[in-house]
Amino acid sequence: MKTNLTASGLISRARTQMLFKSPFFAFLALNLEVVESKEIQTCATDGRHLFYNSDFVKQSSDKNKESVYGLILHEVMHAALGHMWRRGTRNNMIWNIACDYAVNWIVTQNGFIIPEGGLLDDKWSDMSSEQIYAELYKYAQSNSNEVGNGSSDSSGNKESKEGTGEQKWGSHEKWGKESQSPAEQKEMENKWKQVLSQAVQNAKARGNMPLGMERLVNELLFPKMNWREALMKYLTPDNSDYTLTPMNKKLLPQEIIAPSMKEESLKDIVIAIDTSGSIDNEDLKVFMSELNGILRSFRNVSGYITACDADVHDFFEFDSNSDVVSMKVHGGGGTDFRPVFNRIKEKWLTPACVVFFTDGDGTFPPETDYPDYPVLWVIKNSQKTEAPFGITVYFE
Repeated sequence: MKTNLTASGLISRARTQMLFKSPFFAFLALNLEVVESKEIQTCATDGRHLFYNSDFVKQSSDKNKESVYGLILHEVMHAALGHMWRRGTRNNMIWNIACDYAVNWIVTQNGFIIPEGGLLDDKWSDMSSEQIYAELYKYAQSNSNEVGNGSSDSSGNKESKEGTGEQKWGSHEKWGKESQSPAEQKEMENKWKQVLSQAVQNAKARGNMPLGMERLVNELLFPKMNWREALMKYLTPDNSDYTLTPMNKKLLPQEIIAPSMKEESLKDIVIAIDTSGSIDNEDLKVFMSELNGILRSFRNVSGYITACDADVHDFFEFDSNSDVVSMKVHGGGGTDFRPVFNRIKEKWLTPACVVFFTDGDGTFPPETDYPDYPVLWVIKNSQKTEAPFGITVYFE
């Protein structure tokens, strides 16, 4: 049924009514400025704006007035899930398709309708864009790089064939524009992480977390990372020759030559192990195992090891030949991270990096006392705590 409302009015009405339909999505939607654009044939976002073509919005509404909600949420979720800065070096077209599949599944699972021509397939249900991309990329590789063709009906509910073509609406041309500097993109990424985190907190407090969102949000806000990979940026090259080892071709579309970690050194690091009362014996075993992993991963490693809770109990030098397997740790009290950084200052040390194994439940230094050297927080993934400074990585 046609309406007398303008495209702007349709979008405004949909965003207002969304406050009652889904406060979670409404909160996210309010963080995009709505802008009419004749340069856009359908709709698009750059992470700050929701651009729309008036004719497209009106036509979509005439076919199904509920589709305006899906149109808005499609663009909002691209921004909220960071699709424009998560692509990396992936194939642009396949990444766009994967992101559209991921977003449309979330939107439709929560009771909204997407405009005609949207990509939707239950095969990709509850999967991240990266997971969908990996499968689509393999399909494209095995089919002479052809992504194929497919379509969906007006409600977007018809299952499409594997490797379907690009979506008929929702332009990605605003993603990663050259006019946006790396600093501006990083600022926008951090802004959306904060917005998403606040939306999750509000939804959980009300008990109305949307379907399919919690796991995807956790993966975005608390990504699992191999902490050894994070440590590589602090490596010091040896005088010996590098061993150049090609990466597994199955993992990357092109062969990349990379130096082996064994040919580099990790010197002047401080490894801190949280031994407070919130850390049980199993946690300590994991921490010690990871500590030994550092020694095994690098040919030359040296620095200091400390065990600490509310105070520093041990602080001694170590190198690749040290026996840390039998190291006795002391603690069991409260958790305060400040004494470790104070001890480093007292010893006039300038670490290449501080690696802190902890559950993250403790007192951090105030902002005025943040260290000027790198800090890598290796935190139990179940805690979902992010340190206020340094780099936070997680493990199970």
